[in-house]
Amino acid sequence: MLELLWVQDAGEARNGPGRGLHFAERAEDHTASPFGVILVPFNGDVSSDMPFPGWHYQPAYFPPPKGFHVGENSRNIAEPLCFYFPFQNPGVPKPQPSRNPHTVSEVIVSTPSTDTDRVLELASQADLLSMRSGKEHLVEITLDHHNSGRTEDYRPALPLILRW
Repeated sequence: MLELLWVQDAGEARNGPGRGLHFAERAEDHTASPFGVILVPFNGDVSSDMPFPGWHYQPAYFPPPKGFHVGENSRNIAEPLCFYFPFQNPGVPKPQPSRNPHTVSEVIVSTPSTDTDRVLELASQADLLSMRSGKEHLVEITLDHHNSGRTEDYRPALPLILRW
C-alpha cells in the first residue's frame, strides 16, 4: 500500500504524542527524508523480537498495548522512518480491499543519509524491500515484475518512480 501523509497542525506534530516521529520537521526541511516504511509479520509469523532497535509508539487509534515499534533512527530526519507492526489484528477496522489487481514486486528506497543506527540495514532484510545509498531521496516501486514495461517518473513533484 502506498500512503501519502501531510502535516495539518505543526504544533500538534511537534508537541503531541507523535512528536518523536518529527513529522513537522520533516515537512519543513527539504533535506529530510520524505519516506517511511511499515513492516508487518509474514503469514502471521508474530514474534516478540523487533526487527530493529527502536521505541514503542502508541497512537490513539489503536487500543493499548497494540502500537507501532518505531526505528531508533526516527530522530535523524535525513533517514526514512521505519515502523514495525507486530500484531496481526490491531483491533481497529481494516481498510476495505481495493480492486487493484497489481502486486508489489520490489520497493527500493534511496537516501543520501548514512545508516546511523543500522535500522535501515535491518529493515532492508524484509522481503521485497531494499534500502540503498543514493544522491537523492527516491522511492522506486515495481508492480507485477514490470510485466507491462511501463514506467512513470513523478519527479520533481514527488521523489517517486513507478514501474508496472
